[in-house]
Amino acid sequence: MVVKTIHHFINRYVPKGSFLANTMALMTGTALAQGLTMAAMSILTRIYSPEAFGVAAMFAGVVAIISVVASWRYELAVMLPEKEEDAVALVRLSVMSVILMSAASLVVIWFFKHKISMLFNAPQMEPWFIWLPVSVFLVGLYNILNYWFNRKKEFATLSISKVVQSGTMSAGQITAVPLFHPGAGGLIAGQIAGQAGSLLFLLRRLRLLKFQKAPYSSVRAIAKRYSDFPRYSGPGALLDNAAVSSMFIIFSVLFSPYTAGLYAIADRALRIPVGLIGSSVSQVFYQSLAKCRNNQKECKDMILGTWKHLFLIGIGPMLVIFLFGSHIFAFVFGEQWTDAGRYAEILSVGLIFHFVASPTSLGIVTFEKLGVLLGWQSLYFLSKIIICLLGYYFFRDNVIAFLWLASINEVLLYMLYMSVLWNAHKKRTG
Repeated sequence: MVVKTIHHFINRYVPKGSFLANTMALMTGTALAQGLTMAAMSILTRIYSPEAFGVAAMFAGVVAIISVVASWRYELAVMLPEKEEDAVALVRLSVMSVILMSAASLVVIWFFKHKISMLFNAPQMEPWFIWLPVSVFLVGLYNILNYWFNRKKEFATLSISKVVQSGTMSAGQITAVPLFHPGAGGLIAGQIAGQAGSLLFLLRRLRLLKFQKAPYSSVRAIAKRYSDFPRYSGPGALLDNAAVSSMFIIFSVLFSPYTAGLYAIADRALRIPVGLIGSSVSQVFYQSLAKCRNNQKECKDMILGTWKHLFLIGIGPMLVIFLFGSHIFAFVFGEQWTDAGRYAEILSVGLIFHFVASPTSLGIVTFEKLGVLLGWQSLYFLSKIIICLLGYYFFRDNVIAFLWLASINEVLLYMLYMSVLWNAHKKRTG
């Protein structure tokens, strides 16, 4: 009800269909969703231990790595075809891919869950690994529908789905305590409940999509037409997500699940304000840039304007975290999370560059420079490997030094990405 009221206000006073209106529509739901998440975190951190958060974060990290390529990245192309039947064929192809990848992950987990949990230095994760294919399936389907509703400019629907996901997840994690005795299982069960809730909501709103319009022959043709997406964007996205999500695993291996839990809360709390604006801007930016990608002036204004406004929005909150992070975390989450606040102070340095650059990350996809994007993502992943090796040999007893190294790496890599996007824009429109 609150979301609908705000959307009515936006439609009345902001030009309908404009970049600002679409962004505000998505931000409405994202703001409420992130507000629910933050409120729940202040409760959950007083119920669950850092170790439980560490195990749950590793589970979510593995899901993120697999689910980003579950549809072979064909879902990204849903925005691009002019013909509706081609977009429908891409959705059908993406769904088939998700089913295959979920089944494959089930086979791997069934036979190797013990070895994987030992590799992660988290044996307590083993009982929950069997739910990983379910989570991959739910996230994969949600991502596909997310791009379909984006194509249809159903931003209000996407906005509400975020609130449904956050509310269901938070409620699930809190109410699961009696069943799982404040262990990682309660947090993981809540994650899956949130994913299922948001997916069911989108499925109920799905009226315009008719799969019968896309015969298998057209699906095969469309798979060939957009074959660059699994070929270039697939490996790149896998590397990119592995570089980000594997940090939870790295902290467990280098230090302990307890330290991984502290890092998980620091990372999650920081990504709430980042996600509040960044994810909404990203979807509208991609949809808008796809329309004007051949117009040099419009592209230039959109890219530079987005970077400028994101920096001005993000620099204030990040400075507050940098200066007072440990005090804020101790007050909001409890004294046992003071060290997580110290981690957040350091991470905020790199996160401001992530906040500015990441929402425009699909810009290179718009210009169909997928090989260039793969090159950057490969470099990003390689830099994480180097950091892990340095951490293993030199910083196993110094979490703070390791975090500074990781944060500086974020600054350099995202500055490089912005340069890559700018050059891709000039070559496309020049």
